Amino acid sequence: MKRTDSDIQSHIALQEELFENSPYSYFILNSIQELIYHNSAAKALLDKYLINPDITNDEKVVFIKTQFADSITSAFKGLPFQKEVEIVYNGQNLFFETTCYCYKNANGTIAGVILILNDITFRKKNEEEHDITMNHFKDDIDELTKRLILEDGFRESEERYQAFVRNFRGITFRRTHDFQPIFYHGSVEKITGYKEEEFLKGSVKWEDIVHPHDVYNVKKATEFVCLAPGTEQEVEYRILNKERQIQWIHEYMQSVEDASGAMIYVQGTIYNVTEQKKAEEALTKSREQLRNFAIYVEQAREEERKRIAFEVHDELGHLLTAMKLDLSWLMNKRYLKQEVLNRKLNEMSNHVDTIIRKVRTISSQLRPSVLDHFGLVAAIEWQASEFQKRSAVRCRFTVSRHDFILDESRSTVIFRILQELLTNIARHAGASRVDVNLEKVAGNIVLKVSDNGRGISQEQVNSKKSFGLIGIQEKAKFIGGQVNFNGIIGFGTTVTITVPVVQKEAS
Repeated sequence: MKRTDSDIQSHIALQEELFENSPYSYFILNSIQELIYHNSAAKALLDKYLINPDITNDEKVVFIKTQFADSITSAFKGLPFQKEVEIVYNGQNLFFETTCYCYKNANGTIAGVILILNDITFRKKNEEEHDITMNHFKDDIDELTKRLILEDGFRESEERYQAFVRNFRGITFRRTHDFQPIFYHGSVEKITGYKEEEFLKGSVKWEDIVHPHDVYNVKKATEFVCLAPGTEQEVEYRILNKERQIQWIHEYMQSVEDASGAMIYVQGTIYNVTEQKKAEEALTKSREQLRNFAIYVEQAREEERKRIAFEVHDELGHLLTAMKLDLSWLMNKRYLKQEVLNRKLNEMSNHVDTIIRKVRTISSQLRPSVLDHFGLVAAIEWQASEFQKRSAVRCRFTVSRHDFILDESRSTVIFRILQELLTNIARHAGASRVDVNLEKVAGNIVLKVSDNGRGISQEQVNSKKSFGLIGIQEKAKFIGGQVNFNGIIGFGTTVTITVPVVQKEAS
């Protein structure tokens, strides 16, 4: 089934909004590697790192092609490029998460590439500082331990040391060579749900709370440290806390040896990195969703171009060809009866009227003039009527009042969302009735669209492949609004769009 004009145009508009408002820097090069587009984030990046902020477009292209040559070359070969890239520019070490892929023409040839940059220089520098801090901390722990062993008054120093680690936000531990705990201090109960005493008494063993899929890696790292005195290891793995919830932890361990080189015990630190893992997973999911959505919108754009080309070539072209034939026939006739001439001129006039109506139809599908001239209420009423004519599905529009005052951008977004919802109903719902309601509630414009079709499931709403629903949600967020999908299988779906009357900054 072909996509409607409004469907495709809404996705094209969304792509432009998505690129312009993305926190990532987008650079689009054509087939001869000319820079044809870069978004606000890309301009900010160039202004940040280039010495002269007023550089020409050609100088920008030189910078991009020089610093990211490998990714651009790979993309022009049809091979997607995605990795972390380090460049040195003006004496600075800069780091970027780099994604580059090609986009193609309708005939399948490469039309250009899209380069996406995420500046992670600040994060990398923080990681380096964190590594330095951790190395100092490890050195301090090692030095403190050795000093405690050699100092007189070992017991008093040990007590001071343990008082320090009890206030530690992670966990510090010490175990014997046969894995028996000497102590666990710090945020033991907060991370595991168990008390320190439970581990020390043996009622709970650390290896018992390690996730079954990670037991081998933990055991391997621990055995390596125990068999090679003076060594250290780091490992990330999952544990199951007392409530059987999965927690990601990062463990650093080192073996401590005596003067003869024999291992005395293993000590180390444990941090809860669950939130960091969740953030990494969310970021990965977001990037994948963004890439898939960009491809989806590009495909939608191509389908729109095909549809417009078909209407112009097949329908308008047919009418214009008929006009040309009629004109040629008249030019070749020297003598015509007035009756024949009038009939032919009437036919040609009818062709002209049909062409004008067709042009108006194409124009209204691309941008309804009623929205610009008469406002949102009239535009929704017109769209409901058009939907009913095209789909033979009864569509009723009700409005509580007609004095809705909204700026052009928010009116356009609400109208485009309605078009997409009606298109989805026609394609997927199998409905016989649609109700569209517009009202003002507590300082918000509320548009509610209900059908009696198949109904949408929560799994479909949450699916990362539901690009149409994702697009609707992003449109609403762009104007400070929100969308709520409620469906009952077999009974229909209700979609509620809430937009503040007073403009709020998009989230």
